[in-house]
Amino acid sequence: DHLERDEKLLEFDRMARGFGTALQRQAELSVTPEKKAVLARQRELISDLLGFFDRIIDLAHQNELAIAAALFQSGAIPAQSEMLNTLRSWAEIHHKQHSKLVKDAQAQQQRVISMMFGVAVIFILVGLLVAGVVYRWNGRLIGRFVENEGRLRAALAELDFRQQAMDAH
Repeated sequence: DHLERDEKLLEFDRMARGFGTALQRQAELSVTPEKKAVLARQRELISDLLGFFDRIIDLAHQNELAIAAALFQSGAIPAQSEMLNTLRSWAEIHHKQHSKLVKDAQAQQQRVISMMFGVAVIFILVGLLVAGVVYRWNGRLIGRFVENEGRLRAALAELDFRQQAMDAH
């Protein structure tokens, strides 16, 4: 049926545009040399695939469906399989890079935790040092207070003794 075939061709064009948009987004990503090699291979395969699909579509328009189907089986499907392999390679490379980033982040987190622990220990030691200094300072003040209290009691006792001696005379 010509209408159904035209609908399929329009659907193919729509899918091809979506694929082209996805490839454009992929090309805009910052890529490593390893990913650049995969992208270069993808471009080659896309060129091959577009050639196959152009020929298949032309054959379909000429109503040479058997030849189009044979070309699809012998050329387009293997090229699509190879394209899927490059997409898998891209995903594996991305996964490896992501895993490395995760490991680096975990190592950084471990360093930060160690540093925080070290800083906490330093703060505790400084706190204990300050507490010791304050304790000694208070101990000296209390010692002086006790010493002065003893002198004051002795002075008061002496005054009381004098007062009693004067009252007795």
